[in-house]
Formats: sequence, structure tokens, C-alpha cells
Amino acid sequence: MIPLHVHSNYTLLKGTSRIEELIKRAGENQLQMLALTDTNGMYGLVQFAKNAEENGIKPILGSLIDQPNDESVYILLLAKNIKGYEDLCKIITSRKLNDDFDLISLLSKPLNELFIITPSIILLEKFGKRDNVYAELIITERNKSRARNLYTFAKDKGIKVVASNPVYFLDKSDIELHKAVTAIRLNTAIDNLSDDELADSEFYFKDILKLNKIYKNVPEAIRNSEFIAHNCNVDLRLSQYKFPNFAVPKGKDSFSLLWEKCF
Repeated sequence: MIPLHVHSNYTLLKGTSRIEELIKRAGENQLQMLALTDTNGMYGLVQFAKNAEENGIKPILGSLIDQPNDESVYILLLAKNIKGYEDLCKIITSRKLNDDFDLISLLSKPLNELFIITPSIILLEKFGKRDNVYAELIITERNKSRARNLYTFAKDKGIKVVASNPVYFLDKSDIELHKAVTAIRLNTAIDNLSDDELADSEFYFKDILKLNKIYKNVPEAIRNSEFIAHNCNVDLRLSQYKFPNFAVPKGKDSFSLLWEKCF
């Protein structure tokens, strides 16, 4: 099983793991691939891609995009290629700048260069028949009932399922740190936080052998996580300059054109 839903501390005041820690933990689990899917942003993706490649791990680049005013409804978008990465950049910009942003409107577009993963039955009922759409199956003690309902729904509708254990903190004990930053984000006391305001206490970087055991009765969900990971191949060409090309009128050079435009 490949972790496809992973947050760093760039999921501000919710995720608590540094990128270096996530990559080190992936190495300890002998993972060859790892995703980063911070919420509504890609602040750490370049650092993640660089560090992952330096440690022999293929980076899977994505983001969690939530519904404005309802963060419980979300999609994970994972870029298949550089075109998917560009599409993801545009989607995040739209999510931040457009007051009328809506996930249903977004999903009405093809988005063929992205894998789309969501636990939302509402979204899956409307868009789940696409080849690139998967139901996110999260099996934890707190989420067992929802996972069972989602699995039954997906099977009835012919929607593919993918195994997922979201990562918001590195170790189980780090739930206390997650509570602290969540209280800061919500401007309240830790004791006043409700379960709905906190990530599931099982959303830590679990041992992969343990996860495979949890999902042993749904082997297709594990296989789908591996299929998605193998088919996300984004080369950011980090060692190359990527300046845009501007046509220079006849009789001018680039310096004179820049000087003219500046003045």
C-alpha cells in the first residue's frame, strides 16, 4: 500500500510533520513512492520532490481541495504528469481567489490528467463513473461505519476503491501536538475541541505492514493505491531554468526591449 493522503506542516496549523520527517519515515518503511497532499496549497511540493528524489523515493504530487465552508467534503487531486501539475496549480489558484468556487463545478470539467480520490458519497454519486475517480476507503475505529457504507455504495455503483490512511502527524503520540495547533487555528482551548474539529487519532504514519493487514480483506484497494502511485510521473525539471519565451521585435535585443518596457 502506498500512502496517497499525506499532510506536512504546510497544511497550516493542522499537519505537524516536517517534509524531511515524512521522507525519512517512508525510507524506514522501505517505500519507493510517497505522496504529499497538503490542503488547498502546494507550498512544500518543490522541497518535497527534491528531497524525495535525493532519497530514492518517487514523489507523488498532489493536494487536498476542500469545499468552501465545509472542510469535511474534499477531493484529493494527484498529478499524473506535468500537465496535471499545471492543472492543479490553476485549481488551487481558483480555490483561493474565486468566491464562487465549488467542487461540483470543478468536477464537471474533464480533469483527465489528475487522479481524483474522495470519500464523499455525494460527489461520487455524481462523478464516480470516470476511470480516474476513486472512493477513498479509510478504515479506522472511528471511521468503520462510514467506511462500510462507502464500500457498499462503491461496489453497488461500480466505483473503484483505494486504500487510504490519512497522515496528519508522524507518530501516534503526536496527536497532542495536533490538538495544540488546532486550538491555535480555531482560537480556543484544547479542552474545548470536539472530535469533529480534530483529525482522527489514527491519522499518523502507520507501519505499512500494519496497513496491509488492515486492508487484507479489500486487496483491490491496496492494488489501486499502487496503480495510482505508479501512474503519477511528474518531472519538475528542478535543475533547469524555465523562463517564458518572449518574441523580440526586429531591430531590438532582449535588453533594449526590457529597458523600453520598464520606462
